[in-house]
Amino acid sequence: MRSRRRLVVGILSALAFVNVAVYGAYSLPRSMEERAIATHTAVLKQELLREQQVVAELKERVEAIEANKKDVRRFYEHRVEEREASLVPILRHIETLATEQGLRVGEQKYTPKDVKSTPLERFEINMPVAGTYRQLVQLMARFEESPYFLTLDEVKVRSGTDAGQAQLDLVLSCYFGKGSKKSRE
Repeated sequence: MRSRRRLVVGILSALAFVNVAVYGAYSLPRSMEERAIATHTAVLKQELLREQQVVAELKERVEAIEANKKDVRRFYEHRVEEREASLVPILRHIETLATEQGLRVGEQKYTPKDVKSTPLERFEINMPVAGTYRQLVQLMARFEESPYFLTLDEVKVRSGTDAGQAQLDLVLSCYFGKGSKKSRE
């Protein structure tokens, strides 16, 4: 019986040893390789997500740049005119807006200036006006509604001579294209 028991223990020990040897030679490397592949897959998925975010941000930038290009093109085509053709109508328009509000307009001064890195010329208009606060506010609103591209760059307040009257020195700018419309686009 002892010899049988030894034989069974020996066979079981041999099977256990073969099992450990097969596991060590075949199963362990495969399971380690699967873990390495799973870890590498997780890292690649994270990297893919980061790259997808970068691509999405770049697409947004491209869309913004394209929209800006369209806006610039539309601005130059529809809002900016050549000075020779539109300066006098714009100056008349500005003065009419002021006088329609009941403001008194003083002597105006004009200064043309180039706008760096653009095909634009800025025409600065210094315009002293006098009137009530309400008239001045209405004038500002009318500037915003103007069909011309005008900016109110500066407002200087001077003391009024009459009660309830204010005197302002307005600095307005209107912009004109340099060269032909084709060269600005």
